[in-house]
Amino acid sequence: MASTRLVLVTGATDGIGRETALEVKRKGFRVVLHGRSNERLEATRAWIVGHVAGAHIELAKADLSVLAEVRALAADVARRFETLDVLLNNAGIYANEGRLTADSWESTWGVNHVAPFVLTLAVLPLLRAAQAATGDARSSTSAASRTVAVASSQQRGGRPRASSRTARTPTPSSRTSCSRTSCSGVSRRWPSTRCIRASCRPSS
Repeated sequence: MASTRLVLVTGATDGIGRETALEVKRKGFRVVLHGRSNERLEATRAWIVGHVAGAHIELAKADLSVLAEVRALAADVARRFETLDVLLNNAGIYANEGRLTADSWESTWGVNHVAPFVLTLAVLPLLRAAQAATGDARSSTSAASRTVAVASSQQRGGRPRASSRTARTPTPSSRTSCSRTSCSGVSRRWPSTRCIRASCRPSS
């Protein structure tokens, strides 16, 4: 039986995000795919439908290096849905060269830490609405709304430097540590919000 629960997967057009979206859909959840390209989003939807016949999948386009688009993504989801059960912050980059986002953040830090933090805060009302609809989340782990932050196992060694958050020199290992930092920040400020960190490494 199809579930009424809704999952938003960022960075869903490739790699871990795409495979996760497929498995979530196979389990019967409603899925919103996020990506930066309409063409890749449509291709990913077709790929999932090829594996799950008749699957209905929603799409949401946004460039997470631009905070205005991050907020617009949250507003778009809020317009289309009353609740959100799972926010899966999967999107991430690693920039070998120093460059800044449109908001003057070092690009790796901006996309991997700032963007998911801003997105999580923006959709908290939807997550709380889903949690309220299922009753007291503390009584049922499976029913609780949650955020999930995806990173690689290298996050254990990641120590982002404050001096490089807006510098042109990329922060070593920030690709993997930012999701952990963002998730921890949300959990500290809003203890009732379930935030799960998942370290993933695609199989070869």
